[in-house]
Amino acid sequence: MYDIKTISGMFDLRGDFVCGAPYGSGHINDTFRVIVDQAGLRVSYILQRINSNVFKQPIPLMENVKRVTDEMQLSQSKLVMGLHVGTAREE
Repeated sequence: MYDIKTISGMFDLRGDFVCGAPYGSGHINDTFRVIVDQAGLRVSYILQRINSNVFKQPIPLMENVKRVTDEMQLSQSKLVMGLHVGTAREE
């Protein structure tokens, strides 16, 4: 089991942790929905732990995902509006 509050603290979520729980039913990665309070507004984030047993090089994988989503946002694709790819801070 994961301490979702501690994990969410590793990301720049810019709000106070309200709650978090497993999200979805994936078979490869662990996905969590986190809700934070941003000055009275509840905002949801999706955090995902990449399974390094399946994805042997998770850092280049996520760098590629970020490049693709950044390019799609530049082209103003409706598929990624509001999507932000971030990484956890190293402890």
